[in-house]
Amino acid sequence: CALHIQDCLREQRANNPETPLRARIGVHNGRPLPEEGRLFGASVNFAVRVCGVAEEGEILVSDCVKALIGRHYACGERPPVGLKGFAGTHRLHALASVAVG
Repeated sequence: CALHIQDCLREQRANNPETPLRARIGVHNGRPLPEEGRLFGASVNFAVRVCGVAEEGEILVSDCVKALIGRHYACGERPPVGLKGFAGTHRLHALASVAVG
C-alpha cells in the first residue's frame, strides 16, 4: 500500500509540477486500540514516530515489519534512532521502491 501511495504521488507530481505532493510514510506492526472510530495505543504512536523520522518521499519500516516482509522487499538499514516516548534506540529500514519477488 505504501509503495502504491508513493507511486501515485510520483505520477501526480509528473502530471502537475505546479502542485507537487510528497508524503513521508512510517510503517509498524502491532495491535491498535480502537475507540470511537479512532485508533490509539503504543503501536500507533510508534508508527507516527517512525513517520516523523522519514524524509519526503521515503517509506520507513520498523525492525519487526522488516522481519515480516522478509526478502520480498529490499530495504536499506538506517542508523539506530531514538524515538520520543520509547526507550532506547530503534533500527529502521528504508523500503525500496520495488518489490523483490
